[in-house]
Amino acid sequence: MIALYGVYFFTLGLFAPYTLASGLVWPGKWLVHAPQPLEVLGALGAGYAHGRGIRAAGRTCGPLTRELLTGIARNNTVLITAIDKLVWKSFGPSYIENIAAANITYWLIAALDPETSLTLGELGVNNCFNAPKERLKYTGTDEMYQWGSHHWSQTTWNKVHVVRMAYELGFNIIHSDADVVWFRDPLPFFLSRLSGPAHIMISVDALSTHNNKGELDVEYNSSPYTNINTGIYFIRQWPGGLAFFDEVWLPMQDKHIGHDQDGFNWVVRGRWFREDIERMAFIPEDTSLRVFYAAFSNSTAVAFLPPSMFGNTYTYVNVRLWEKLEHPLYAVHWVWGGRTMESKRQDMRDAMKFHDQPEYYTSPYLLTFDLKQMRMPQDYNSWQGTEEMIRFHVAAANYQLQQAYYAFAAALILNRTLVIPRSATSIQAVTAGLGAEWQH
Repeated sequence: MIALYGVYFFTLGLFAPYTLASGLVWPGKWLVHAPQPLEVLGALGAGYAHGRGIRAAGRTCGPLTRELLTGIARNNTVLITAIDKLVWKSFGPSYIENIAAANITYWLIAALDPETSLTLGELGVNNCFNAPKERLKYTGTDEMYQWGSHHWSQTTWNKVHVVRMAYELGFNIIHSDADVVWFRDPLPFFLSRLSGPAHIMISVDALSTHNNKGELDVEYNSSPYTNINTGIYFIRQWPGGLAFFDEVWLPMQDKHIGHDQDGFNWVVRGRWFREDIERMAFIPEDTSLRVFYAAFSNSTAVAFLPPSMFGNTYTYVNVRLWEKLEHPLYAVHWVWGGRTMESKRQDMRDAMKFHDQPEYYTSPYLLTFDLKQMRMPQDYNSWQGTEEMIRFHVAAANYQLQQAYYAFAAALILNRTLVIPRSATSIQAVTAGLGAEWQH
């Protein structure tokens, strides 16, 4: 089984949609050639109507105040995203475009550095504030965005501090990472759950849901067995809310166990997250509650957002889970796809949700090619032996790779940008367990 998962994730990383480029646009160089903050103004400025968080340009973001939140909030709720200059270059313009397209008006961006504040001000973004530096434990920077780096890890904790600052002013908070695309307004969904037992509703690293077709609720299988992802969460006002931040979650930053998501999994899931943790989350006998209680805060009820409605790259690109279950798609967090930043951007482009400068689409010298695929046996999903399934999968992958190698060589020789067509993998049928034919 270990070998099976090894083959699966190798293939997933290899075949995830991305664009290879020759010359000046090889993968990994996008940040180097990314538009400087002020270069996005002309492209974005004409696309926004005033009244959706856009104002006349000319000043930086202001301070975080109760008055600011009151003027922006809907039903005492605000959606907050914390962004520094590195994240802005990767996702900032796309995030603003998509949140406006989803008709969400109660959003705020917390600028984590002066460059981001200046960019937002020059762009004319009204829905922003400067994160109070004196209340952040980390104020450093880095040269590039790199997952797992010290700067990346500490910046994730800055997001928690920012959410806590807004929460203490008396508002319900929806937190969103910058690499989340919002497809529709989630507020009606969250408001409909305010009377329920959950204090925190949060996304997960799951590839399927236990909710039924057409069922619009938090995840039926909300349990500490599943890994939690802090990319999207809703935290409502309740008497123990500030204590959860101050006494449970935020103290984990000083324990150096990892990023904010590691900290949340630690204090909420307990031993279900790591075997050396003494405490365990409490699972109530009444499963209809769809919650469990945090290991280090047994009065804090946690529910999961179903990945069919708050999805990830896999559930959106590969499985199309919301379509099969007829669930409304609120957001996609672009994780569980390819391993590179370019693959993440390309998935967003395929969804027509990534902001590119006009020259990206008008540059000459593109090269495309047709990718022939081996036909999957009709009874493939009923095969009993995983070894036979893996053999077919590897053969099918090699068949496509051989074609791709010729295309790579041609693109290099011609100095053209190579556009990768959609590939197919059959290994999902082994791991998905969804009882359907999963060739993509």
